[in-house]
Amino acid sequence: MTLDLDRHKKKSKTKRRKTLTSEIRSGYTMLVAAVIVLNLILGATYFVVNSQKTVLGYKLNELKLTNESIKNEAKKIESSIVDATAFQEIEKNARLSNMVEVNTINYTVGSTRTAKQY
Repeated sequence: MTLDLDRHKKKSKTKRRKTLTSEIRSGYTMLVAAVIVLNLILGATYFVVNSQKTVLGYKLNELKLTNESIKNEAKKIESSIVDATAFQEIEKNARLSNMVEVNTINYTVGSTRTAKQY
């Protein structure tokens, strides 16, 4: 009796065959697991996006308030510029500085092409 070593080395394990009901049950469990995982991923994504919307809404309101305060400050500065350049204000400042009104000014242009007051 000779022993065939190659045949013993290549001995294949026989696969245990499953019944159709066990295949269907494993399909159902895989389907339920996939649905649960997808719902968890979608729920987490929803909460992340929703929290970002809240944060961005808060920042937007904060920027609106800052914009309004800057606009109010610009209006105050503009009104102070208008008040400072008003004719009455200029005359009042001239009186406070003891400036004298000049009646006539005669300018002559010499050889240097510059004006001189006499």
